[in-house]
Amino acid sequence: MVYYAFAEISSSLRKTKSQSFTNNSASKLKLRDVKGALLDTEFAMCEGDDNAKALFHQGQAYMALHDIHVAVESFKKALTMEPNDAGIKKELAAARKMIADRRDQEKKAYQEKKAYSKMFQ
Repeated sequence: MVYYAFAEISSSLRKTKSQSFTNNSASKLKLRDVKGALLDTEFAMCEGDDNAKALFHQGQAYMALHDIHVAVESFKKALTMEPNDAGIKKELAAARKMIADRRDQEKKAYQEKKAYSKMFQ
């Protein structure tokens, strides 16, 4: 009986700790402390297994660090946990658009370089 109560309290404390780290990460993102926010999301995920909110904030932090591919992975994981979350879907779409835009810019730059190289031959 005592063990059950201790396990229940311990589980409750872990969940609360995870929520605190998740909320801290959101605050740090607003203060532009991106690395601090990223660290808090890692702590939040260590304390709580299924934390879509922490993964969402992790994705936002990676977006701020311009590590878009990692951000997409974080958003995808969050979306598997919360498939109907409009915020996650919106951020995932924005990240994918950034990847597509970057790819288009690289393609355009390559074509221009190729065109100019023929000019001087």
